[in-house]
Amino acid sequence: MNGVDTSVEPLLPSIDREEVKLRSCITNLAVIAAPQIISMVLNYIPQTINVFFISRLGDADMLAAVGLANLVFNIGGVSCGYGINQAIETLVSQSRGHGGHHLASVHMAKGMCIGLLLSTILFIVLQFTEVALNFLGQDPVVAKHAMDYVNSASIGIWPAIQYDCIMRFLLCYHHPHVCTWIYAITSALHVLWCYLLVTPSSGLAGAGVAMALTFVGCWVLGILYFVFAMINPSITAIPRDALPRFTRAMFRGWWEYLKIGIPSMITLCSEWWAYEICTLIVGLLQDSAQLAAHVSVCNVSVLMFMMSYGLQTGLSAKIGAAVGSGNLHLARTYCKAAVIMGGGMLIVIEFILITFKMSIVNFYSAPEPEVSVYLATLLFPYLGIQEVFDFAQACMQGVFKGLGIQRYAAIVNLFSYYLCMLPLGYLSCIHFELGVFGMWTAFIVSVAAVASSYSIILKQLHQPLFFPSTGASKPPQLTDCMKGLASIGGPQVISMVLNYIPQTINVYFISRLGDADMLAGIGLANLVFNIGGVSCGYGMNQAIETLVSQSRGQGDHKLASTSMARGMIIAMA
Repeated sequence: MNGVDTSVEPLLPSIDREEVKLRSCITNLAVIAAPQIISMVLNYIPQTINVFFISRLGDADMLAAVGLANLVFNIGGVSCGYGINQAIETLVSQSRGHGGHHLASVHMAKGMCIGLLLSTILFIVLQFTEVALNFLGQDPVVAKHAMDYVNSASIGIWPAIQYDCIMRFLLCYHHPHVCTWIYAITSALHVLWCYLLVTPSSGLAGAGVAMALTFVGCWVLGILYFVFAMINPSITAIPRDALPRFTRAMFRGWWEYLKIGIPSMITLCSEWWAYEICTLIVGLLQDSAQLAAHVSVCNVSVLMFMMSYGLQTGLSAKIGAAVGSGNLHLARTYCKAAVIMGGGMLIVIEFILITFKMSIVNFYSAPEPEVSVYLATLLFPYLGIQEVFDFAQACMQGVFKGLGIQRYAAIVNLFSYYLCMLPLGYLSCIHFELGVFGMWTAFIVSVAAVASSYSIILKQLHQPLFFPSTGASKPPQLTDCMKGLASIGGPQVISMVLNYIPQTINVYFISRLGDADMLAGIGLANLVFNIGGVSCGYGMNQAIETLVSQSRGQGDHKLASTSMARGMIIAMA
């Protein structure tokens, strides 16, 4: 295999094209995407649970700190791991597409190994959270509370990134429902952990321990499923050769893996970090009400994003497998299926934002009337407009990952977010004194630029994928592609939402304390935790998606296993 080039070559038209119905594609995509959407929502629930319990403590500084802590943990932690793990989606799905199950195994092992190494580096970085926040001019009391949270939660950086490798591998082999069940179980347990550990004396340290326990729970359940799959391959339908094995092969070919993993990490982290940095800029207003409203609407925005991200991961798995098998028609039809499904999901989201706007406002800021005023305006029209472009760019990222050309998306993100959104956001928010509304105007402009750039790049680089050539065989049926995409993307969306729910619950409980300072602080705490923790691990783990999908497409399960093992080791490090 030859890195990125291997993922592009199969786009050339092949003689034997499989006729696939559009209806079948839609159905297949929905079967995958639906559980994935639920998984994404459940993935976010623990953070929401944390905010809810912290809000009950009645301390504004702690509520503000949990937002900062999550910010640091996401930017300096999981975003990097999740980003580099996206290589697994590309490589494993394409390997599976051409029957290379051994190759998929190797890619998966590589991804786990790389994730192991990356996790160790990120853990060290997270220990400087308080120093970084004080340097950035944040309130010293809030920074101290954020450090308590990150200190406890950072122990979970290893299992968080390792489980992300497992989740992406299972997605490539069309087992997203497993991730949904895992997130459902761990999210339910997270409520218990918060109830037992979040007290006035333990504060954010208890919430951090609860997050670490949730990460460990996901990882343990994922490993147990791998063991079950190895013992009962006929039941799980995962070839034994595809399961990651820790052999010498996983230490070879790291550069090929990183050529996909690093651009994936940059693509994810550049977007994730930019949004988190915007929270720091809003914090410079020294207005707890505006910062609290910003943190709350960001919480809602992430939940909405989980739906598009679930569809994105399902699309990348399907396109990667189609590319691995050389089926150009199938890849094109899945793109059409994603457009139809994404449009339908976007309509539902806009309906919810308009119809239940005040219910959402009361959920997050009932005790704080000043926060409610800002939050109501941010939810609609600002968030409603931003979601249109965000859905488009998220789905197109799935195409980039499936084709293995994440490097183009990385360049677009760097320019759009750091040369457009951050400067424009700072000028609008601080210099022109538009406050939080100026920042969200910058959000809309930059995301629209990203979506437009993605569309132009895809059309220019891979026109045969989007424009049928004359003399081609009968086009695939869209419904078949949508069904296949939903079968992967659905569970992934569910998993991502479940993964994010704990943070949302945290915000909710903290909002109940009636202290705007604490509600603002939890956003800053999340910023530190994300930037300095999980973002890097999640970004690096995206290499697993690329490598394992390609290996699976080639039928080389052993290579997929090796890639997975490598990813887990790198993630742990």
